[in-house]
Amino acid sequence: MTVVLTSAYTDMRIIKNEKTYTENAQFIEEYLKKNAGYSEMMKFTKVPRGLIVSVDEKYLFNNGSTKIKLSGTRILNDFLIILQRTKTRCVIEGHTENNHFEGKPYEYDWELSLLRAGNITKYFIKYGGIAPNRLFTLGFGEYMPAVDNVDKKIHINNRIDFVFLDYAKNTRQ
Repeated sequence: MTVVLTSAYTDMRIIKNEKTYTENAQFIEEYLKKNAGYSEMMKFTKVPRGLIVSVDEKYLFNNGSTKIKLSGTRILNDFLIILQRTKTRCVIEGHTENNHFEGKPYEYDWELSLLRAGNITKYFIKYGGIAPNRLFTLGFGEYMPAVDNVDKKIHINNRIDFVFLDYAKNTRQ
């Protein structure tokens, strides 16, 4: 796989000139809000690189587990439909709080977040037939909180972010 690094100026020029940036992000958000029927579980954030759809980990995983819940596969199947209907690339980002797990098969929170994101990536490849070069897996652990200094009881930072990248022309089929 070839990775191409571009400057922020180049990225902004692409976004400014590409109609598909807004159209594709809008398509994904509208599809999830109208067809998925559980958009209250999701937070939508448009950013220069595309659309971030954040899902609280509790809808996809049990506490401290990396195994996808059966009920979570329903959510993932709607993401699969989007990936199958578009040429969009997706970054699956795992995020946790500072949990201090003891006696678990992983020592650090970033391991938990990476394993979760990796299992979602495997699910998309195995059950959706999505090409692996369209999926990117990251585990941030507690190092990229959605909100700093929040009450740990809220668990707002335990999430999976699905970043639908939207740089190229004609990403919708």
